[in-house]
Amino acid sequence: MEMWKDKLREIEKIKNIYGEQINVGALEKELNIFSESMKNECNMNLPEEYLNFLGFIKALLYDYSNSEVQKLIPKIDDSKELHIYAYNYNWDNGFDIPEEIMKNKECTLSTALLLFYRADGERYLLEKSNIIPSDWSEFMIKLYSSIMNGKYRVDGIGFKAPLSRVQLLKMKKELDKNENILLKK
Repeated sequence: MEMWKDKLREIEKIKNIYGEQINVGALEKELNIFSESMKNECNMNLPEEYLNFLGFIKALLYDYSNSEVQKLIPKIDDSKELHIYAYNYNWDNGFDIPEEIMKNKECTLSTALLLFYRADGERYLLEKSNIIPSDWSEFMIKLYSSIMNGKYRVDGIGFKAPLSRVQLLKMKKELDKNENILLKK
């Protein structure tokens, strides 16, 4: 009876409808309202661990400076926390934090692939022989190499490359056999 997982699925459906537009941080007050509504409507208390988790992710996303987050990322020792933070990362903040994520020992293949595609991995794969040096290309080369060299372990976190059927077919034609790991489901 983990109703909070059902609530997260509902949120994910809503997010798919509106895209990234609803990606705003939850205030402490909102977390308390959510917790109270779960208590009243579902007759259950959210685990304190879950509320702490939400608060931690919210703080990383909205309360700390980039330099503070860079110092905190190596201390994250839970692959799911790292993945959720990476999923919600604001790429306008640059590549320093994603580099810390990919260096974290808890970074899994799913998280690395998430970073890869969020950083425009499709473009990298299609243009890698003609890439102009930049912060982006430097990041992509490091991440691509780490993935291809098997640095990241497979875990229970799922990932589906955000490609349409047409894009997927095009990619399969462009990639060599070893690169199929980049299309992992």
